[in-house]
Amino acid sequence: MIVRFWQDKNFTYPFICWLLFICWYEFFSLGAFNSFILQGKDLFTLLNYSLEKSTSSSEVTIVAIDEGSLSKIDFKWPWKRSLFAELLRKIESSHPKVVGFDFVFSGESPNKEDDQKFIGVLKDFDNIFLAYYWQTKNKKLLPLEEFRALARSIGFVNKPRDFDGVIRKTRIFIRSKENFYFSLETKIASFFQGINPEIIKGEEGLRILERRLFLPSSREGIISLNYSLLPKDLEIIPAYRVLEGNFPSLKDKIVLVGSTASILHDEHPTPLGNLPGVVILANSLDMILKKNYLFSLGAHFYYPLILLLGVLVLGINRTYSFFKNSLLTFSVILFTFIVLLYLRFRNIELDYFTLFFLLFGGYAISNIYKYSYLIFITNKIKNLAITEPTSGFYTLRYFSLRLGEELRMNNRIFLIGVALADFRKLTKECGIEEINSLLKSVSNFLKINLEKRFKRLFFSRLGEDSFLVYIGDKRKDKVKEVFNYLLARIKDTNFEVRDKLLSISLKVAIVSNSLKNTSAGGLIYFTRNLLQELRSKEDFFIYREFKEEVVKNKELLLKDTFDFLIYDLGARNKELEESLERVKRAQKKTEETYFEVIFSLIKALEEKDTYTQGHSERVARYAKAIAEEAGLSEEECEDIYKAGLLHDIGKIGLPEYILHKKEKLTPEEIGLIRKHEIMSVEILKPIKAFKKLFPIILHHHERFDGTGYPYGLAGDMIPRGAQILAVADSFDAITSGRGYKKGLQVEEALKELEKNSGSQFNPFYVEILKRVVKKKF
Repeated sequence: MIVRFWQDKNFTYPFICWLLFICWYEFFSLGAFNSFILQGKDLFTLLNYSLEKSTSSSEVTIVAIDEGSLSKIDFKWPWKRSLFAELLRKIESSHPKVVGFDFVFSGESPNKEDDQKFIGVLKDFDNIFLAYYWQTKNKKLLPLEEFRALARSIGFVNKPRDFDGVIRKTRIFIRSKENFYFSLETKIASFFQGINPEIIKGEEGLRILERRLFLPSSREGIISLNYSLLPKDLEIIPAYRVLEGNFPSLKDKIVLVGSTASILHDEHPTPLGNLPGVVILANSLDMILKKNYLFSLGAHFYYPLILLLGVLVLGINRTYSFFKNSLLTFSVILFTFIVLLYLRFRNIELDYFTLFFLLFGGYAISNIYKYSYLIFITNKIKNLAITEPTSGFYTLRYFSLRLGEELRMNNRIFLIGVALADFRKLTKECGIEEINSLLKSVSNFLKINLEKRFKRLFFSRLGEDSFLVYIGDKRKDKVKEVFNYLLARIKDTNFEVRDKLLSISLKVAIVSNSLKNTSAGGLIYFTRNLLQELRSKEDFFIYREFKEEVVKNKELLLKDTFDFLIYDLGARNKELEESLERVKRAQKKTEETYFEVIFSLIKALEEKDTYTQGHSERVARYAKAIAEEAGLSEEECEDIYKAGLLHDIGKIGLPEYILHKKEKLTPEEIGLIRKHEIMSVEILKPIKAFKKLFPIILHHHERFDGTGYPYGLAGDMIPRGAQILAVADSFDAITSGRGYKKGLQVEEALKELEKNSGSQFNPFYVEILKRVVKKKF
């Protein structure tokens, strides 16, 4: 089936075009679709979040510097570090497992007492993690040195952005020379899992190794961020409530302190919309703790998938109509979408846009090819229908249509008939192919020379040696001048035809028309007659004005080319039917002639023996009567009748002494007699018209019980016509007698047949013969 599809150009050509489209997309689109690729992934992330069961992080709580805290706390932003120290003590009073700050406490405060208060809290608790920021590849914005020394650890909070500014990835570590610097969420997660955050290491920048902490990563330390939390999915406590002491227990939790107020400008675009930096940090931390990593399938996976689905889509488009193939294609795409969405639920993503874009591309290319090819074929059929193949000019029917249209718009026109002089002489000197080649050269000569001189013109083949030219021009003198020039020039032109150089002359009949309501048929008829008149003269040029209609021709009022095609197809079908009818009549006449010749031979053979005179005719009549009584079709009855007339033609090849022998035949002579059926078929085999009679003739000596000859067929394996012929042949043989045996009366003959009914003969046809004999014979 695959081979059959590949051999079909309706599949192969679109497939090749689709492969070229893929190559263009992959190698020459120059990143024009990168934005769509990222948005495709964002769409599946959003769908995954929307359709997945509601999730929340039980380990992570955010203490937020929100709009309410900024308005209710009587401090301008940025807050003093003494206030952060108070906030931190309140948090620590609830015994969280880890506290992480999404702020970089860099530089000294204007009031050193504020720093000292914050240092005092850091001294009292060893579960505090501070953030820092990479400003450049080699430059970091770090917390105050005293803070760094007292904090449990520090980690960077940089997040890589795509070219459109959206944060879709997180960075686990940054490698600088031989050192690995880990992110804040990595440090917090390791501590939460009971791992010393200062001893985690990277292996060649690929991953972080520890039994309880495994982070897949690229060499740059970047992995896709699997967003699963919006602010509504997190426990977020406003900072002012913590300072008031009105907040739930934070025991053994991870507490992240960060800003959520939009006026602090710490919101960033993500696949789930704009999110505060601390919420993005919470998503990254939650992903690490739950090992809910997002794995991306590369091109080595999805391109084979695209090829597989593309072949399926192209196969569907090749097989079905537009509506059905569209329905099936979109069903395939919908099924693929559902499967990919399921994979996204399983944290497996790929380049969705590329897959669907190329699939839709395959669908579009296949349909564009199919319907472009349909338009091409339609135009080709139209051109074949309206043009004559040898000259490339219009057919006379279509020329008449175009001429009629021109006459309705402009009655002042010229119609020119052009014929080859001495065409009969050329046909004797040249073969058909050479004549066609010459006609093509002459038609090209006319077309090239006339198109240079007239703008409105078209051509038609008028007859085997003549053409018609329509010229929509009012200048009579110019038309005459041009054709006189062509007559002179063609005499000096040699046409090369199959290594021959032929020189010819033309005869030109120019008809001008200025009458209104002139019919195209009448004008063509007039021009044809004028050209015929010119053929009988020695002149090569004649000019005449069309004065009046010489024939009344019913004009074809066809709107366009396709109307003409319908009309032309009907006319051609009618001509074809008439031609087929003539062929059938000729074939039937030929068959009858063959039959008469063969039957004459049989009659001549039978005339030599008084016992066999008229045998074939009688057998044929009996057989046909049985067939008609059995209800067989008229055609089959006729075939059985003809087989009856010809069934003994093979006896021509037997020695005369056997045919005329009055004594009983010897076994050797019987063996020769039993070959006459095969000889009959061999004699008739060259005449294909008798082919359907062969089984009847060949098997008419088979017996119903299978003991007959030549092949020992039994029952209904014997052709029906042969079973009937066997009964008729035996009946005539019994009633006519042979040289060594006298004929019996009809009643006795029927009894003899009944005796052998079921063994030699089919009982059904024996019974029918009895009815037939009583009715007709």
